[in-house]
Amino acid sequence: REAPKEKVEKASFTQQVANRYAKPRIDIGVCLGSASFGVTTSDKAILQPARVAIKESNGKIVALGSKAAEIEGREPEGVVVRSPIRNGVVADARLAARLLSATIAASKHGLLSAPRIALAVPSNLSAVESQTLLATAKSAGASKVHLVDQAMAAAIGAGRDLTVPEGHMVVHLGAGVTQ
Repeated sequence: REAPKEKVEKASFTQQVANRYAKPRIDIGVCLGSASFGVTTSDKAILQPARVAIKESNGKIVALGSKAAEIEGREPEGVVVRSPIRNGVVADARLAARLLSATIAASKHGLLSAPRIALAVPSNLSAVESQTLLATAKSAGASKVHLVDQAMAAAIGAGRDLTVPEGHMVVHLGAGVTQ
């Protein structure tokens, strides 16, 4: 006798969306902003000014984040404070990677494995800009990077269930990009 065949049901659209968002395992959530950026883990959140102080003569980094923001406007001679992110896009990949890697280290993620990162990005990002963000996050120490629309990340952070067919208006207000 033949065993009865099991019925295979095709997943509905909402189930597919739920599975798609449930599959990626994320260790750290990052929102790179023009004025500040946030790094969130399961137990803490770090908000840093997106500033880097460098020496003009050789490009050596003097200070990162809040320390760089403290000296902004009264920099010593030969030191300039820059923002590596402008309008939601990486303006200086080297400085952005150093700033991101310092913040990832401050989040004290596991020592044995590199973190998997969800990176909130503007919705109008071009392919070149998204590749730059991916490369920046990888060079900062991420093992895997998932790009998430900033408005969608804001909705998830606000506790909205994206699998339920409901209308929600989410506005993301940033210093460089508003969506």
